[in-house]
This record gives sequence, C-alpha cells and structure tokens, in this order.
Amino acid sequence: MKIVENNYDKEIVLAMGLFDSVHRGHAHLIAEAKEIAESEGVELAVFTFKNNPFRFYNRDAKMVFTFSERLKIFEELGVDVVIGKTMDADYAKTTKEDFISGIFDSFRIKAVVCGADYTFGAGGNGNVDYLKKRVEEAGISLTVVPYFRTDNGDKISSNLIRKCLSDGQIRRANQLMGRPYMISGNVVHCFGRGREFGFPTANLFVPEEKATLREGVYATGVEVDGYTYDAITNIGSKPTFDDYSFTVESFLIDYKGDLYGKFITVYFYGKIRDTRKFASENEIRARIEQDIEVAALIKRTL
Repeated sequence: MKIVENNYDKEIVLAMGLFDSVHRGHAHLIAEAKEIAESEGVELAVFTFKNNPFRFYNRDAKMVFTFSERLKIFEELGVDVVIGKTMDADYAKTTKEDFISGIFDSFRIKAVVCGADYTFGAGGNGNVDYLKKRVEEAGISLTVVPYFRTDNGDKISSNLIRKCLSDGQIRRANQLMGRPYMISGNVVHCFGRGREFGFPTANLFVPEEKATLREGVYATGVEVDGYTYDAITNIGSKPTFDDYSFTVESFLIDYKGDLYGKFITVYFYGKIRDTRKFASENEIRARIEQDIEVAALIKRTL
C-alpha cells in the first residue's frame, strides 16, 4: 500500500471521505469502490486526513483512529493507495471549487465513490450535488453509497461511535465499527507496578487528537510482534496510587519478555468495571485475579 499526498501517476478509483472511524458504513463504501476498481483494472485509492481536521473548523471532536491506525485498517480492506492530506489553517479555507479542482488536477481519477452525506471545502459547503456536477464536467463516473444503518434504523456515524466510547459502551462501538476499538503506540516507561503482581505491564500515552474510552478496566488483547496476548487494561487514572494522569496500562497474560519501547496495539473487547481506589496492594492483587476471570468470560461471548 502506497501513501501519497499531492500526486500519483496511475489511474485510480477514489473513495472520498474522512473515514475517521472506518466504521461498517465506511468499510462498505470502500468495498464498493474496490469492486469498481477491479472491474476497471485500476488501483483503489482512499482520501483522508493525516491529522485532526475538526479543530480547524471550531469543532470539539477527536479522531476515533489515528492516521497510522487507519492505515492498518485500509490495508486490511485491500486499499492500494492512501491520499493523506494534512489539514492546516490555509487548507481549511479552500473553497469547494478549489478543493475538487486540486484533487482532479493532481490525480488520474477513473471513478469517485462517496457517501450520501459527504461534504468538503471551507465550511463543508461542498456536497454530493456539487460533486455530481463536477464529475459530469470531468467525464468521471460517480457512485453515491446510501447511509449504512443499524438493525433498529440508526445511521451509523463516527459521532455515534464517539458517544459510545465516551459512555464506556465499548461493545456497542465495536458493533458499529465492525472491529475492535484500538489504541496503538510505543510502550513507555512508567512505574511498572504490574510486575509486582506477576504480570508484564505495557503503558501507552493517548495522542491528543484521539477519541478515548471512558475510564475503567476492560477486557483486551495486546498485539506484540505479530501475536495477540490476552490482557486486561486500565484506561485513565490510578487513584490507588494517587496518579490521576490519563494513561493506558495493560497487564498481559502469558507474555514473557521486556515490553519497553515496543510498538503495540491494544484491542478493547468489553468493559469489566469502573476505576476505583483500593485500600491495599493485596486488595488490588485479588481484584486483578477477578478481572482476569471476568475478561475470559467476556472474550468467550465475542
């Protein structure tokens, strides 16, 4: 999979959107674009942003998945090329006319695929109706994919997923995305308290741009060096130790070795309990053993 920003010399079918959560609707849209690309004998490209564009539009929203996390998902979905633009103050002012012209002039586009609610350009003034006009002028085909809805008729959206995450409804968020919520990064040095309880501990800091889960303890899997280990993860503060910084601390079961500095991905499967303050380390140790049993039950129901 290739990552470009401004130019690419091969013909492409272009899936346009933000894809910040790559939810089931996004995956369906990309699959539609993939089918068109294969029938045309060209490559599939996805347009997205490397950073969080919301802050340039005075929106207090964060990305469900970082750019590197989205790249991992795009590759799994069979994307050939990712057009990763960087949003800045100047690009945020780009008119809908210049936005489309910039893309059409820079890439050899055979067809465009987008969602019914796709917007673009300064203030989101560009919409599907305007895009239809521009592709017709350029002799490019356009496929508009209808909203993807849940069984009860709710439109699947990144906003709904962000709300589920903030409410701690991880299983619901995962259902909407069709994949587990994840946090990736390099393991950082912290206090290593998990080793005192017999478990290798991996600590991550969450990027500022990333939407996070409600504080609590979750059943997780931690991918290290291509293998996923069962784990339990505390996300948020550690009030027992008077540590109120927001971190992701995972206790890996059956892992042997040094985790510091390794790149890992933590997959969240289900919530075990809220964060709480314990009276002693013995109480914590007993609770961790219970958490492991609950995590095993959660994973059996996946």
